[in-house]
Amino acid sequence: MQSTRALIVALRACAIVAALALAAGCGPKKGEGTGVENPDTVEGTDEEAGPAEKPYVKVPTVLEYGWLKTANILIGRPGEISSMTKKIEDYYSGYPSLLKVLKLITKDRSVAVKDNPVYLSDLVKKYYELVGASEASPFLAVEEYDLGIMKNALYLCWKQENALSPIDNYDDCVVRTDYGK
Repeated sequence: MQSTRALIVALRACAIVAALALAAGCGPKKGEGTGVENPDTVEGTDEEAGPAEKPYVKVPTVLEYGWLKTANILIGRPGEISSMTKKIEDYYSGYPSLLKVLKLITKDRSVAVKDNPVYLSDLVKKYYELVGASEASPFLAVEEYDLGIMKNALYLCWKQENALSPIDNYDDCVVRTDYGK
């Protein structure tokens, strides 16, 4: 936990240094390295321009999250698969950031939820509920996710799918598993 806090402090310090470097003019020139050509150039009036387009940020495809199945986490129910795939592959949805943290508490620790599977769609809703936000809130796309809250959300979703189980905490709802290489 202390190393996680140290990492967060280091990342924040790097972000401050980067912001200062950009403010001092040390960053890339307009359109250079941003993936957006001439981001400040908008033709027409403000009414015609519409909302500003967000720069493209590359994220893994849904196929690269095969470890979810080993963790006994399904992307969504049959009617949700298409919309969930789009969200997983959209940086600004917050899903790629959330999946990084989910990987930390499952694959990186070689554990999976036991018994009935958990749905990623439910897990995201539960996490947002626990932090007092809505899925429409874009701040979670770039902010850190809390490991403790993520574990609690995973347990609560597991408990929802395994309501008759006497298990009452995250550590007991997971089992050791081999993710291979």
